[in-house]
Amino acid sequence: MVPFDSRTPFTTSGIRVGTPAITTRGLKENHMPAIVDLIDEVISNTENEEIINKVRGRVNEMMAEFHCLPTNTFKLKMASVTGAIFFVFTPSSS
Repeated sequence: MVPFDSRTPFTTSGIRVGTPAITTRGLKENHMPAIVDLIDEVISNTENEEIINKVRGRVNEMMAEFHCLPTNTFKLKMASVTGAIFFVFTPSSS
């Protein structure tokens, strides 16, 4: 349940941001206010391309240090099983 939201998650009533998508990249609670501010700035200025582009730049700056996967601890392998291609991340030996 979202605080102060009387509706269920099955009723559209706003934006629900899943924190696993954020915390998986290494962001913590202290980053959340900045993320909320960025979302709010775009939602409040949906017709202003200049503001949207500025926010995009700030997001890119902020996320430059937070990778989806730690690049130095995993290596990518490609495998093919019955014609399907899978990308597998395995722990790096180094």
